[in-house]
Amino acid sequence: MRKIIFLALVLILFGCVSKEELNKAVNDKNAMEKKYEELQKDYDNLEEKDKTLQSKYNELRDAHESLNKSYDELDLSNKKLMLDYSSLNTAHNNYIKNYNDLSASYISLNNSHNNLKSLYQNLTRDYEVILEKLRNFQSSGRLPKDIPSSPVIANLDFLLSRDSLILKQSKLNLSSVTDTKSMHPTITAEHTAVFTTNFDPERLQVGNIIAYRSTSFDLPIMHRIIEIQRDSSGVCYTVQGDNNPSPDPGCIKSSQIIGLIIGVIFNTVSDGYRYCPESAIAITRGDKLFCMPDNIPAGVYVNNQTISSESLVGFPLCSDKQPDKPYTVVGPDKKVYCYEDV
Repeated sequence: MRKIIFLALVLILFGCVSKEELNKAVNDKNAMEKKYEELQKDYDNLEEKDKTLQSKYNELRDAHESLNKSYDELDLSNKKLMLDYSSLNTAHNNYIKNYNDLSASYISLNNSHNNLKSLYQNLTRDYEVILEKLRNFQSSGRLPKDIPSSPVIANLDFLLSRDSLILKQSKLNLSSVTDTKSMHPTITAEHTAVFTTNFDPERLQVGNIIAYRSTSFDLPIMHRIIEIQRDSSGVCYTVQGDNNPSPDPGCIKSSQIIGLIIGVIFNTVSDGYRYCPESAIAITRGDKLFCMPDNIPAGVYVNNQTISSESLVGFPLCSDKQPDKPYTVVGPDKKVYCYEDV
């Protein structure tokens, strides 16, 4: 600016520029300076606006980046939800399949139940018909109608009445009981034990009552099997009396077992039932069944002592003499009757 003023003064001095022109030039200069200041002010305002816009731009950019991040998180969540939905859908389909399978099984079981129920009802009706026929049969080919099952032992091959015994057993033995109370109330001194040697000592079951030779006592012991043990040497049995607090010592080997108890019979009248006529004790010898008067000392037959034949009444067993009629009935008339079935 100073250079312009100096140049104007030089031009005036030398007469090159008039004063009016100089004033006009100065005014133009002032106008330009004012315009420059206005432009500078506008520039400053624009620069300030630019800073503001830049700040807003930065805010918008940050917001955009935040939105992008949120979008990515939402997209990840959406993918996880889709995966969860797929898993739930698979589980739902499996549940439907299992439900359908269970429904089919239930229908099958229900049909089986209905069939079994119908079969049971038919068998019950048949049983009642047969029972009624048994009550009415009086011929020699059938059992007397007044012989009920034993109240002591169910589902065995012998039946008892007040005056009769029915047996079906080819290898039957009887034994008195020494009343140690170990098997109360199943077996007491009021009973005669019925046992058989017709069994496989390697295939007994828990719950069976056996007679075995003890290594500690002279007399055989009758106790119940509570556990079966097997090893390379074979099978052995843990036994215990029903009334005992603990098992017998040791494990009983099959070679120690004398017989399998299949039942017990009242020695004397009890609840209206008895085994032999009067108050006698029952034993067997060979193929015959004997009723021994109770005045003979107890235990003589256990020790294999000789018994006078005059003291015994013998009955042949039908299973040995008449296999087609294996049921033996000793009647109140002390005669033996053989029956085909029950």
